[in-house]
Amino acid sequence: MTPRGPPARRTTLARGAGDLPVAVVAVDPRIDLLSGLGGLTRWGTTAYGEFRHSVKAAGGAALRGCAATAPAVALLEGAARFRFDAPYRWALHHGPVPDLVPPGPPPASRLRAWDHRHGPSPHWRRPSARSRAPGRSAPSAMQAGTALRVAGWIRAADPTGWLDRALGPSTTRPAVLLAGIIDWHGHGATVRRADGAIAHAILGGKGVDGTDLPVYGSPSDVPAVVLHDLAHDRLNPAAEAAWTTLPERARAAWGSPGDFAESAVQGLTFVYGRELWGRAGEERSKRPPHVEALGARRTDLRRQRPRPVPEAAMAALADAVPE
Repeated sequence: MTPRGPPARRTTLARGAGDLPVAVVAVDPRIDLLSGLGGLTRWGTTAYGEFRHSVKAAGGAALRGCAATAPAVALLEGAARFRFDAPYRWALHHGPVPDLVPPGPPPASRLRAWDHRHGPSPHWRRPSARSRAPGRSAPSAMQAGTALRVAGWIRAADPTGWLDRALGPSTTRPAVLLAGIIDWHGHGATVRRADGAIAHAILGGKGVDGTDLPVYGSPSDVPAVVLHDLAHDRLNPAAEAAWTTLPERARAAWGSPGDFAESAVQGLTFVYGRELWGRAGEERSKRPPHVEALGARRTDLRRQRPRPVPEAAMAALADAVPE
């Protein structure tokens, strides 16, 4: 029988209304594996090469000793759009390492990301086969103390409860994954299965602490990033639905449904940070155009009774665009 890698270590937070978990903080070997391989690519060396710590060292040692690493990295480099968040979304749609067995055909968006030039089939199967051997030895970074600290920050700021109050309750379960090999970047990834959907907020490292472990932010920064990533699960479909109903001036201002969704999420995060800590909670360099207007409009929407559903909220945000 093929030995399997260690399971994700989980820290369950306090339970909220309706006895639903507020969030789960975990370290996932699938994310460790794909981020470790990505860090060895030409683009990953730049994107994920700033911080050096024990998590990266352990993952790199395991991958360097595996004959399947080089061809797996070559496959990642050969698919120009299969990078940044795409590998992690792909990984979460598969079973545990080392086999990464897919439960069925991956979502169409994953296929497009894997090979947009020549068509996805049968190319999407190759990463599974190539990644099995590295998965046998790639360690899971069991950062128990870090996970507990991050869990406490999230519990105190309650980003999922705030989202429920802003946009209405969601049946999608939230999960937070710590990805020490990913520098700076945060990603959102929703996995839909027969037993329900899970919206993941994948947090990359933002520094190194005194024990040679990655740091994922601060008591205000971490919840804001979690809210941002989880909000995409709710607002991206609403942005697609609202796009065709927006005035032409609004579509011209936003550019695309994806840009519209990103701006709306930034505006939501802006209001969240201001309400909790008296400041926006977003770096100014990351703010989209009209974010202050979006934030003001979002504040108005939060005062409405009953709360607007995501689709109605997205459509109403078009009014925030200056004439």
